[in-house]
Amino acid sequence: MRHHPAARRWWSGRSPAAGGAAMATAVVSVGLRLAGHDTASAVLLVVALVVWLLLAKLVTASAPDGPPRWAVPAHAAAGTSRGSGG
Repeated sequence: MRHHPAARRWWSGRSPAAGGAAMATAVVSVGLRLAGHDTASAVLLVVALVVWLLLAKLVTASAPDGPPRWAVPAHAAAGTSRGSGG
């Protein structure tokens, strides 16, 4: 499967926290639903879904490139070595 070079450049600049935007959008959507603003909630939920799907596609597209950039810092923060299984 071929991937667009612009998408790769965009993805290479994202931090592992890029999913936070989608999560925040979904949380606001739930808050709007609870407040009785169903239409605005539905719109934000669709936006959150599109962002999550885009991020999932980009993450899976970068998987053949090797371990993700955040794997080493995440293992270092947890005090484990890579490949130790946890």
